Amino acid sequence: EIIMVNDCSTDQSGKIMDKYSTKYENFKAIHLTENSGNAGKPRNVGIENATGEYIMFLDPDDFYSDDMCETLYNKIVIENIDLVFCNFNLYYPNGTLEKSYLPSFGNLDEIKIETIDENPKFLDIYRLWTIIFKQDYISEKNIRFSEDILAEDRLFLLETFLEAKGIIYLQNYFGTNYRIRSHLEKDSLSNATSKKALVDRVKGYQNGYNILKCYKKEEFLPYALNVREFWADRFIKSDLSSPEKKEILKQIIFLFKEYEKFEIKPYKNYMPPLFDHIVKERFDEAIILANVL
Repeated sequence: EIIMVNDCSTDQSGKIMDKYSTKYENFKAIHLTENSGNAGKPRNVGIENATGEYIMFLDPDDFYSDDMCETLYNKIVIENIDLVFCNFNLYYPNGTLEKSYLPSFGNLDEIKIETIDENPKFLDIYRLWTIIFKQDYISEKNIRFSEDILAEDRLFLLETFLEAKGIIYLQNYFGTNYRIRSHLEKDSLSNATSKKALVDRVKGYQNGYNILKCYKKEEFLPYALNVREFWADRFIKSDLSSPEKKEILKQIIFLFKEYEKFEIKPYKNYMPPLFDHIVKERFDEAIILANVL
């Protein structure tokens, strides 16, 4: 079953969807009447219209390897668990493929755990478009995407992994090809640097931390919300005024201070001074440094 959700696209996507839904009876085209602003609502519409025992998600600019659905489906059926996920390739604008940069779990082809407590590092490597889920546990727990904030996929995955009974990671199977956007493309929500985008992400991270507190799993923070550098890079690239930047820093500081408890060093060597200013609430210095960077 292929459910295609058109979130008021401005190209020919809607017509292509209708063409496929007419040609193939297992293709279903759904056209939203108003653009939702992010991927949360279209994905929820997909969930609510799904009739299969299992569900997968794919963004329109990425694509699966030819045997992706078959490989994940066979594994989840045989093992009778809640979810299976795999590795992915990076697909560049010039058409080349490169294996992902995810951390290695040794030489094992697959790693199986009963609950996320056995290996919380899984929370740092999952990607929505590399997973097959058992539909009934998502429905029973009423897990849905947030529709009004960014980072909605991270929150959805956090809940699904915290609730899952049986998880398998196919480490050496690269099932999804994730398209790396050209630096000239500015329309991606992931790359957005507007005030709204930065604030919405802060709200998403706060919701994620609240989920961890609800499950009494705050110690999973470094894995579940490993987003400081991602957010900081977009903060650095933003062209907001200094007062706007200070306002946003006051909202994000909770995450940076929580991170300090775990003494985790950033990957990028230009981040520590910026993080130090933020944690110590030296916002003017943080803004000056961000402008220099």
